[in-house]
Amino acid sequence: MRIERRGLDRIGVRGRDGTAPPQPPARPTALVVPDYGRAGLDVAHEFFALIDEGVRPAIVTKERADDDAYPKRRGITELREVAPCPVRRLR
Repeated sequence: MRIERRGLDRIGVRGRDGTAPPQPPARPTALVVPDYGRAGLDVAHEFFALIDEGVRPAIVTKERADDDAYPKRRGITELREVAPCPVRRLR
């Protein structure tokens, strides 16, 4: 299936030079979230604290952050970890 150039223009896939989509902005800081459980208010609080500092963080899981090659490949130079939220049991 081939998509016509007009269709690519309409959905915004083509870049300014008409050949490739634009590159996403660089995000050298990443927020590391736990692999298990739910991302709770602790993650949201840390994320928006970074936004308030003017940082646009990437979000990576703990498993990916432990792999040295993955952050390098994405251009991530700083990792900020978030403590996992405690799981509460309702009675």
